[in-house]
Amino acid sequence: MLARAMKSLASWLAVLLIAHAVFGVLRLPGSVVARRLGEIAACEREGHARYTLRLAQQSGSDAIVQLLAATPPDAVVPIRGVRRGAIEFAPGLLWPRLCVDAAALPAGARTAAGRPIAPFVLVGDGAALRLEPR
Repeated sequence: MLARAMKSLASWLAVLLIAHAVFGVLRLPGSVVARRLGEIAACEREGHARYTLRLAQQSGSDAIVQLLAATPPDAVVPIRGVRRGAIEFAPGLLWPRLCVDAAALPAGARTAAGRPIAPFVLVGDGAALRLEPR
């Protein structure tokens, strides 16, 4: 008896949940969906680094793109400079690469914790990023 009541309650909850989702979708204006699809297309066209930094009004996406092309996914990327602005986006855009303060890495080392170290240092100058040879 209790099992039957629980089954009935679960059925009603599922129906209410589906009705709630349908009602929410119907309330969305078409312009919102079209704008979001346009943003997704722009991100795919420009690339994540360029799109993200452009929206945040930061520069230096070329440095991120170059690091992505020049380092394996398990690399350590040395960073230096101001910890505000464009450099705040670096860990997310470079993931799964590990961003580490350049001063914490031994000079001349090729690996850190079994991971290869990038041949460049990512330098943050407020709203800009640039690469310097390590």
